Order: sequence, then structure tokens, then C-alpha cells
Amino acid sequence: MVRLLCLLTLFYVALNIKGDEIVYSIERVHNPDSSLSLPEKFDLNNDVTAQIEIIADDIKFVEVEGNAISGIEKHNNRSILYLCDGSRHIRLYSEGNLPLDIDFTRFDDAKRGVKGGEFYLLRIFPKNEKQIVGLGSRILTFKSDEPLDSIIVDGIKWEVKEHISQKLVPFGEYEYKAYSHGLKQLDGTVNVAGGLGSKTVKLNFGK
Repeated sequence: MVRLLCLLTLFYVALNIKGDEIVYSIERVHNPDSSLSLPEKFDLNNDVTAQIEIIADDIKFVEVEGNAISGIEKHNNRSILYLCDGSRHIRLYSEGNLPLDIDFTRFDDAKRGVKGGEFYLLRIFPKNEKQIVGLGSRILTFKSDEPLDSIIVDGIKWEVKEHISQKLVPFGEYEYKAYSHGLKQLDGTVNVAGGLGSKTVKLNFGK
């Protein structure tokens, strides 16, 4: 499997939404593996677009303003934007909140805009969420030998897809509890730091 290599050059911006300070980080992902990659899409000039995945646990974005070939698309509960090559700014709208302006030109790999054919992760989260600002983030993956009923990480229930649950998280230490029907609960602690690919925790429930 192709390893995932994230360029950990991040830029954080604050915004006030519903009284909470919000920050965002942007990462360009080189050689995304099969868990991230999606089919390519093309603009009206038949040029390949950039793929942007929006990761925002507590904010539901409903509309985008900018050089997107369509609105915010859903792919298996993932929020994806397809932007024209060279797009420099977008504005995201969510229900009952101020719009969020994203400036890609502040990101080292997008000084002239996002690049067609490239994959980016855009993570949006409250500033008080566990994080080490400026040091980066990484995908945290839980893989189970049995179908997962649920998994709770730092008190937050994550989405589960059969044997797998994963999210992009800031560097730091996380406590988890995993559940599979009729089997003993598994819990533990995992430290997410720099490295290639996702940080994977193997859950062996056994029988």
C-alpha cells in the first residue's frame, strides 16, 4: 500500500463562530493511499481539479463560494470540495454562523493557489480542542479484528465503518474505548506524533 506522506506545514487562522474561537489547518497530502483518494473530476476546460476534504466535527458546512465545480459533496460521510486549478480563496457557510474565509495562499504549497490533481486536508476545530498548535496533525486509525459497534476517543464518539474508524487529529495523546457486540471492551492510550502514513491502533478483541 502506498504510504501517506503529509507535508506538515500548517497555517492556523482564528474566527469567532457562536462565541467560540475556531482555527483551521491546511495540509497537502502527497501520494494519498486508498483510504483517502477519490476519483478525479474535471472542470469545464477539462482540467483536473484539486480535491479538498473538509474535516469539522462540530460544524456543518452547507455552501461554498469560490471556484468549485459543484457544491460540497458527500462521499461516505466525507465532505469533499473539487476546486479549479489555481484557486486561492474560498468562503464556507454554515447554518447560523459567520462565514469562514479560507486563504490557500498563506499555505507554503499553495502560494499560487491549490494545484489540480492534488489532495488537501482542511481541518476546522475549536481552539480549545486538544492540539499542539504549529506542530501538525496526522490521521489516527483504529483497525479491529471484529466488527466495531462504537469507539470513543477522549469522550467523543467517532464514526465507525465495519472494522475501521479514522480521523485527522492534532498531535497529542488520546484515550480510547472500543466496543464490539458481545465482547469485552478494549481501552487504552495512544500518542500521535510525526511519521509516515496514519498512526494505526490494532484492536484485537478475539473470542
